[in-house]
Amino acid sequence: MRNPTAIFLHGAKYNSDFWLKLGTLKMVAEAGVRAMAIDLPGYGDTPALPYSDNNMRSELVRTVVEAAWARVNATVVLVSPSMSGRYSIPFLDRHGVMLTSYVAVAPIGVRDWGGPWEDTHKRVCALAVYGSKDALVPDAERLTKLFQNSWKAAEEA
Repeated sequence: MRNPTAIFLHGAKYNSDFWLKLGTLKMVAEAGVRAMAIDLPGYGDTPALPYSDNNMRSELVRTVVEAAWARVNATVVLVSPSMSGRYSIPFLDRHGVMLTSYVAVAPIGVRDWGGPWEDTHKRVCALAVYGSKDALVPDAERLTKLFQNSWKAAEEA
């Protein structure tokens, strides 16, 4: 990977500190990947938005991805657990080709998603990570069918 950067979103019960306390950011950085976690609107120190739609959520992620690029064509991995699917899936629809990889950790919204537009389904690798007893396990299968290069992993519950 060239200038790899991993951007971590978070679920509804957490904020960006979750990844720091878990040790994930340090571990990823020690592997030579720039790691960053952001607070989504209404979490951590980030104020809530007066309203939010798919366009706003997509543009927020696009802005973060653009800021993370060390230079043009840097590789960017987006890690999106649970509730953050409300941000990552609209982003993939509109700007997914900006990514190299998408790590979906049981994100919401896969069931109702028609799949990425443009060449995202060909250019972006996807990893679907779900708990073995997660109610969203069928979404992992669906997600892997939406991307040409995709894998799934089940964590034992």
